[in-house]
Amino acid sequence: MTSVSMFIWAMWLVAAADAKKEVEIIPASGDTQLHSSKLFLCKVKGGEAEMKWFYPNGMEIEDGEDQRFTVEKIDETTTTLLINTAEKNDNGIYTCVSTFEDGTAERVTVNINVVPPPTARISEESVNATAGSTSSITCVVEGDPQPHINWTRNGRPIKAKPGRFGFNSDQSVLTIYAVEKMDEGQYTCIATNKINSSSDNVTLHVSANQTEEEVPSPHSTRHTVQATDGQAAVVSILDSMKDQQAAQLAVLQRLAAQQEILARRVAEIGAGISQLTVLQSLSPPEKDHD
Repeated sequence: MTSVSMFIWAMWLVAAADAKKEVEIIPASGDTQLHSSKLFLCKVKGGEAEMKWFYPNGMEIEDGEDQRFTVEKIDETTTTLLINTAEKNDNGIYTCVSTFEDGTAERVTVNINVVPPPTARISEESVNATAGSTSSITCVVEGDPQPHINWTRNGRPIKAKPGRFGFNSDQSVLTIYAVEKMDEGQYTCIATNKINSSSDNVTLHVSANQTEEEVPSPHSTRHTVQATDGQAAVVSILDSMKDQQAAQLAVLQRLAAQQEILARRVAEIGAGISQLTVLQSLSPPEKDHD
Protein backbone atom coordinates (compact mmCIF):
# COMPACT_ATOMS: atom_id res chain seq x y z
CA MET A 1 0.00 0.00 0.00
CA THR A 2 1.42 3.34 -1.01
CA SER A 3 1.87 6.17 1.44
CA VAL A 4 -0.97 8.04 -0.23
CA SER A 5 -3.33 5.09 0.14
CA MET A 6 -2.33 4.66 3.77
CA PHE A 7 -2.99 8.33 4.38
CA ILE A 8 -6.45 8.13 2.80
CA TRP A 9 -7.25 5.00 4.81
CA ALA A 10 -6.13 6.64 8.02
CA MET A 11 -8.26 9.71 7.28
CA TRP A 12 -11.27 7.50 6.67
CA LEU A 13 -10.78 5.76 10.00
CA VAL A 14 -10.55 9.12 11.78
CA ALA A 15 -13.70 10.35 10.03
CA ALA A 16 -15.52 7.15 10.93
CA ALA A 17 -14.46 7.49 14.54
CA ASP A 18 -15.57 11.10 14.62
CA ALA A 19 -18.92 10.37 12.91
CA LYS A 20 -21.81 11.61 15.01
CA LYS A 21 -23.50 8.81 16.84
CA GLU A 22 -27.27 9.11 17.14
CA VAL A 23 -29.97 6.98 18.71
CA GLU A 24 -33.70 7.33 18.15
CA ILE A 25 -36.87 5.53 19.16
CA ILE A 26 -39.60 5.03 16.56
CA PRO A 27 -42.34 6.07 17.10
CA ALA A 28 -41.38 9.00 19.28
CA SER A 29 -44.85 9.15 20.86
CA GLY A 30 -45.52 6.64 23.59
CA ASP A 31 -49.32 6.96 23.55
CA THR A 32 -50.66 3.42 23.63
CA GLN A 33 -54.23 2.16 23.60
CA LEU A 34 -55.29 0.18 26.65
CA HIS A 35 -55.24 -3.63 26.12
CA SER A 36 -53.55 -3.24 22.73
CA SER A 37 -50.01 -4.07 21.60
CA LYS A 38 -47.40 -1.57 20.43
CA LEU A 39 -43.96 -1.98 18.90
CA PHE A 40 -41.03 0.43 19.45
CA LEU A 41 -37.78 0.42 17.48
CA CYS A 42 -34.47 1.62 18.92
CA LYS A 43 -32.16 2.50 16.04
CA VAL A 44 -28.60 3.84 15.99
CA LYS A 45 -26.69 5.86 13.41
CA GLY A 46 -22.92 6.29 13.19
CA GLY A 47 -21.86 2.75 13.91
CA GLU A 48 -22.78 -0.57 15.39
CA ALA A 49 -23.81 -0.86 19.01
CA GLU A 50 -25.05 -3.15 21.72
CA MET A 51 -28.57 -2.02 22.66
CA LYS A 52 -30.58 -2.65 25.78
CA TRP A 53 -34.06 -1.61 26.99
CA PHE A 54 -34.84 -0.57 30.57
CA TYR A 55 -38.06 -0.31 32.58
CA PRO A 56 -39.03 3.01 34.21
CA ASN A 57 -37.58 1.65 37.49
CA GLY A 58 -34.15 1.25 35.85
CA MET A 59 -34.17 -2.53 35.58
CA GLU A 60 -33.16 -4.09 32.26
CA ILE A 61 -35.94 -5.69 30.24
CA GLU A 62 -34.80 -9.24 29.66
CA ASP A 63 -36.41 -11.11 26.77
CA GLY A 64 -38.67 -13.88 28.07
CA GLU A 65 -38.70 -12.53 31.62
CA ASP A 66 -42.20 -11.06 31.18
CA GLN A 67 -44.40 -12.40 28.42
CA ARG A 68 -45.97 -8.97 27.96
CA PHE A 69 -42.57 -7.38 27.15
CA THR A 70 -40.53 -8.77 24.29
CA VAL A 71 -37.09 -7.48 23.28
CA GLU A 72 -35.63 -8.61 19.94
CA LYS A 73 -32.34 -7.75 18.23
CA ILE A 74 -32.86 -7.15 14.51
CA ASP A 75 -29.22 -6.35 13.61
CA GLU A 76 -26.26 -4.43 15.00
CA THR A 77 -28.12 -1.13 14.61
CA THR A 78 -31.70 -1.97 15.54
CA THR A 79 -33.55 -3.61 18.41
CA THR A 80 -37.27 -3.67 19.24
CA LEU A 81 -39.48 -3.54 22.29
CA LEU A 82 -42.96 -5.03 21.97
CA ILE A 83 -45.55 -4.33 24.68
CA ASN A 84 -48.37 -6.86 24.59
CA THR A 85 -51.81 -6.10 26.03
CA ALA A 86 -50.77 -2.78 27.52
CA GLU A 87 -52.04 -1.97 31.02
CA LYS A 88 -52.32 1.34 32.87
CA ASN A 89 -49.52 0.33 35.25
CA ASP A 90 -47.18 0.10 32.24
CA ASN A 91 -47.05 3.91 32.16
CA GLY A 92 -43.64 5.47 32.52
CA ILE A 93 -40.37 6.45 30.84
CA TYR A 94 -38.63 3.58 29.05
CA THR A 95 -34.96 3.89 28.03
CA CYS A 96 -32.91 2.43 25.20
CA VAL A 97 -29.14 2.50 25.84
CA SER A 98 -26.76 1.93 22.94
CA THR A 99 -23.08 1.18 23.69
CA PHE A 100 -20.77 1.63 20.69
CA GLU A 101 -17.58 -0.24 19.90
CA ASP A 102 -15.47 2.67 21.13
CA GLY A 103 -17.06 2.40 24.56
CA THR A 104 -19.24 5.47 24.27
CA ALA A 105 -22.94 5.16 25.07
CA GLU A 106 -26.01 7.02 23.96
CA ARG A 107 -29.42 6.81 25.50
CA VAL A 108 -32.89 7.85 24.40
CA THR A 109 -36.25 7.62 26.16
CA VAL A 110 -39.92 7.29 25.33
CA ASN A 111 -42.75 8.19 27.70
CA ILE A 112 -45.34 5.42 27.43
CA ASN A 113 -48.85 6.57 28.32
CA VAL A 114 -51.49 3.85 28.26
CA VAL A 115 -54.99 5.26 27.80
CA PRO A 116 -58.37 3.69 27.06
CA PRO A 117 -59.86 4.20 23.59
CA PRO A 118 -62.60 6.82 23.25
CA THR A 119 -66.19 5.72 23.56
CA ALA A 120 -69.34 7.13 21.98
CA ARG A 121 -72.78 6.06 23.15
CA ILE A 122 -76.32 7.10 22.19
CA SER A 123 -78.87 5.77 24.65
CA GLU A 124 -81.68 5.35 22.12
CA GLU A 125 -81.66 2.97 19.17
CA SER A 126 -84.31 5.05 17.42
CA VAL A 127 -85.92 8.47 17.83
CA ASN A 128 -89.44 9.42 16.73
CA ALA A 129 -90.13 13.01 15.73
CA THR A 130 -93.15 14.84 14.37
CA ALA A 131 -92.84 16.92 11.22
CA GLY A 132 -92.31 20.57 12.09
CA SER A 133 -91.06 19.83 15.60
CA THR A 134 -87.55 20.18 17.12
CA SER A 135 -85.64 17.00 17.95
CA SER A 136 -82.33 16.53 19.81
CA ILE A 137 -79.94 13.56 19.90
CA THR A 138 -77.35 13.27 22.69
CA CYS A 139 -74.07 11.39 22.37
CA VAL A 140 -72.20 10.55 25.59
CA VAL A 141 -68.45 10.61 24.82
CA GLU A 142 -65.50 9.63 27.01
CA GLY A 143 -61.78 9.52 26.31
CA ASP A 144 -58.33 10.86 27.17
CA PRO A 145 -57.36 13.04 25.43
CA GLN A 146 -60.87 14.50 25.08
CA PRO A 147 -62.26 13.21 21.77
CA HIS A 148 -63.48 15.48 18.99
CA ILE A 149 -67.06 14.75 17.91
CA ASN A 150 -68.48 14.66 14.40
CA TRP A 151 -71.95 13.72 13.16
CA THR A 152 -73.13 12.12 9.93
CA ARG A 153 -76.53 11.27 8.44
CA ASN A 154 -76.53 8.23 6.20
CA GLY A 155 -72.76 8.55 5.98
CA ARG A 156 -72.70 12.24 5.01
CA PRO A 157 -71.21 14.89 7.36
CA ILE A 158 -73.67 17.22 9.11
CA LYS A 159 -72.67 20.87 9.35
CA ALA A 160 -74.34 23.50 11.54
CA LYS A 161 -77.02 25.38 9.59
CA PRO A 162 -79.16 28.11 11.19
CA GLY A 163 -82.78 27.03 11.48
CA ARG A 164 -82.00 23.42 10.55
CA PHE A 165 -79.05 21.88 12.41
CA GLY A 166 -77.27 23.05 15.55
CA PHE A 167 -74.76 21.76 18.14
CA ASN A 168 -73.84 22.54 21.72
CA SER A 169 -70.30 23.69 22.61
CA ASP A 170 -68.62 20.27 22.36
CA GLN A 171 -70.96 18.97 19.62
CA SER A 172 -72.20 16.12 21.83
CA VAL A 173 -75.83 17.22 21.26
CA LEU A 174 -77.26 17.48 17.75
CA THR A 175 -80.47 19.50 17.41
CA ILE A 176 -82.68 19.31 14.33
CA TYR A 177 -85.06 22.23 13.91
CA ALA A 178 -88.30 22.15 11.89
CA VAL A 179 -87.99 18.41 11.32
CA GLU A 180 -88.88 17.29 7.80
CA LYS A 181 -89.63 13.90 6.31
CA MET A 182 -86.35 14.09 4.41
CA ASP A 183 -84.48 14.19 7.75
CA GLU A 184 -85.24 10.51 8.33
CA GLY A 185 -82.24 8.17 8.36
CA GLN A 186 -79.33 6.84 10.37
CA TYR A 187 -77.44 9.41 12.45
CA THR A 188 -73.90 8.54 13.59
CA CYS A 189 -71.89 10.14 16.39
CA ILE A 190 -68.12 9.72 15.86
CA ALA A 191 -65.66 10.39 18.69
CA THR A 192 -61.99 10.64 17.66
CA ASN A 193 -58.73 11.33 19.47
CA LYS A 194 -55.09 10.52 18.72
CA ILE A 195 -55.52 7.05 20.22
CA ASN A 196 -58.47 5.78 18.21
CA SER A 197 -62.09 6.49 17.31
CA SER A 198 -65.49 5.16 18.32
CA SER A 199 -69.02 5.62 16.98
CA ASP A 200 -72.65 4.87 17.72
CA ASN A 201 -75.82 5.08 15.62
CA VAL A 202 -79.46 6.07 16.03
CA THR A 203 -82.30 6.00 13.51
CA LEU A 204 -84.64 8.98 13.20
CA HIS A 205 -88.25 8.34 12.17
CA VAL A 206 -90.43 11.30 11.15
CA SER A 207 -94.22 11.09 11.35
CA ALA A 208 -96.77 13.55 10.01
CA ASN A 209 -98.35 16.15 12.28
CA GLN A 210 -101.62 14.22 12.14
CA THR A 211 -105.02 15.82 11.75
CA GLU A 212 -107.95 13.85 10.40
CA GLU A 213 -110.04 15.16 7.55
CA GLU A 214 -113.03 13.13 6.40
CA VAL A 215 -113.42 13.17 2.65
CA PRO A 216 -116.59 11.59 1.22
CA SER A 217 -116.03 9.22 -1.67
CA PRO A 218 -118.04 9.57 -4.89
CA HIS A 219 -119.19 6.03 -4.18
CA SER A 220 -120.59 7.06 -0.79
CA THR A 221 -117.83 5.16 1.07
CA ARG A 222 -116.28 7.14 3.90
CA HIS A 223 -112.46 7.55 3.89
CA THR A 224 -110.20 9.25 6.43
CA VAL A 225 -107.17 11.25 5.25
CA GLN A 226 -104.32 12.01 7.67
CA ALA A 227 -102.56 15.24 6.85
CA THR A 228 -100.17 17.81 8.20
CA ASP A 229 -101.45 21.26 9.24
CA GLY A 230 -100.59 22.68 5.83
CA GLN A 231 -102.23 19.78 4.06
CA ALA A 232 -105.32 20.10 6.27
CA ALA A 233 -105.63 23.76 5.28
CA VAL A 234 -105.48 22.83 1.60
CA VAL A 235 -108.08 20.12 2.13
CA SER A 236 -110.32 22.63 3.94
CA ILE A 237 -110.05 25.14 1.07
CA LEU A 238 -110.80 22.44 -1.49
CA ASP A 239 -113.79 21.29 0.52
CA SER A 240 -115.12 24.88 0.64
CA MET A 241 -114.69 25.25 -3.12
CA LYS A 242 -116.39 21.93 -3.62
CA ASP A 243 -119.34 23.00 -1.46
CA GLN A 244 -119.71 26.26 -3.42
CA GLN A 245 -119.61 24.44 -6.72
CA ALA A 246 -122.15 21.92 -5.45
CA ALA A 247 -124.49 24.77 -4.47
CA GLN A 248 -124.09 26.39 -7.88
CA LEU A 249 -124.76 23.08 -9.54
CA ALA A 250 -127.93 22.63 -7.51
CA VAL A 251 -129.20 26.08 -8.62
CA LEU A 252 -128.45 25.31 -12.24
CA GLN A 253 -130.13 21.96 -11.94
CA ARG A 254 -133.25 23.63 -10.49
CA LEU A 255 -133.26 26.20 -13.29
CA ALA A 256 -132.79 23.48 -15.86
CA ALA A 257 -135.65 21.51 -14.34
CA GLN A 258 -137.87 24.58 -14.36
CA GLN A 259 -136.94 25.28 -17.97
CA GLU A 260 -137.72 21.70 -18.86
CA ILE A 261 -141.16 21.97 -17.18
CA LEU A 262 -141.83 25.28 -18.94
CA ALA A 263 -140.79 23.80 -22.27
CA ARG A 264 -143.14 20.86 -21.78
CA ARG A 265 -145.96 23.22 -20.78
CA VAL A 266 -145.38 25.36 -23.85
CA ALA A 267 -145.37 22.26 -25.98
CA GLU A 268 -148.63 21.07 -24.41
CA ILE A 269 -150.30 24.46 -24.95
CA GLY A 270 -149.07 24.53 -28.52
CA ALA A 271 -150.46 21.08 -29.11
CA GLY A 272 -153.78 22.09 -27.62
CA ILE A 273 -154.00 25.13 -29.86
CA SER A 274 -153.25 22.97 -32.87
CA GLN A 275 -156.02 20.55 -31.97
CA LEU A 276 -158.52 23.36 -31.53
CA THR A 277 -157.60 24.75 -34.92
CA VAL A 278 -158.15 21.41 -36.57
CA LEU A 279 -161.52 20.93 -34.91
CA GLN A 280 -162.60 24.37 -35.87
CA SER A 281 -161.83 23.71 -39.50
CA LEU A 282 -163.90 20.53 -39.44
CA SER A 283 -167.05 22.15 -37.97
CA PRO A 284 -169.96 23.01 -40.54
CA PRO A 285 -170.61 26.69 -41.20
CA GLU A 286 -173.60 28.22 -39.42
CA LYS A 287 -176.71 29.04 -41.58
CA ASP A 288 -178.21 32.45 -41.67
CA HIS A 289 -181.86 32.74 -40.48
CA ASP A 290 -184.21 35.11 -42.22
